[in-house]
Amino acid sequence: MADLDFDFEALKALKINQYKKEHLKPALFKKCKGAIIFTDYKMAGKKTPCILVPFKKLPIAAKTFKIVKKNKEHLLKKTAFASLSFTVTEGGKTLVTIELKKGGLTAEVLTAKAAQLFGEIKMEYKVIGLPDEGETASDASETSTDPALVRKQAANIAAIFKAFVSTEWAAIKENSKSAKAIMNASNKGHKIATKMSNWLSDNADNNDASLELTAITSYQEKLNSMLDKIKPSVDKINQSSAGKPIELETISIDISSKVNDLIQNFAQEIDQVDGLMEALDALK
Repeated sequence: MADLDFDFEALKALKINQYKKEHLKPALFKKCKGAIIFTDYKMAGKKTPCILVPFKKLPIAAKTFKIVKKNKEHLLKKTAFASLSFTVTEGGKTLVTIELKKGGLTAEVLTAKAAQLFGEIKMEYKVIGLPDEGETASDASETSTDPALVRKQAANIAAIFKAFVSTEWAAIKENSKSAKAIMNASNKGHKIATKMSNWLSDNADNNDASLELTAITSYQEKLNSMLDKIKPSVDKINQSSAGKPIELETISIDISSKVNDLIQNFAQEIDQVDGLMEALDALK
């Protein structure tokens, strides 16, 4: 994963296989929230259709994008800053959603250019974001924002997050096996996560919002941790063979029933194994 002092000269010297090993290892890549993307980028003297440099934190990717623009690392029309999110498809493959935030790349161009890269790392991808005309070098979106408005936006996001903790997340704590509660929390949580990411990227260099940046970054980390905790359950629900949400309560009941059957039919044999009866009772 990259950081704020990322060495683009070192990146240019890498061969494509070295690049994938260093930057796209699945276990690390899936933890990343942001990326700098180049198309038609020269690596080891060879033009590569698409290169994605992932960052664990979106604000760091946003700051790096400003450095990339300032240093003219690559043509702006072939450069983008994007957020990343990861899900699992019904077929069990990782799906990377790339949401373009700033830069000159369009969703249409990146979708075409990224095909080879994601094919090689065996992941599916989806690109959403900027309109076709992209962003000009002047970057009108970087104009100053009213500090009072920025603080109000941050306060609103904080309030939404706290409401999420006291409602949707509280519902999971009350019934951790409820598929409905899990999916409600996942859907609401990801919407809030998007709001947080957008606000943080828009205000990454806003010196007037240092306190708010610290607070929202902290809330974002807590929210991401919550979403990570329920992700396995969300994936299982989404991958149900019938195409309908699995009621996790049913799974629990089914396990209990099978344990009862096992004890009833093999009680004598189970008693001969120290601790086995107690272990099975704990599953009921």
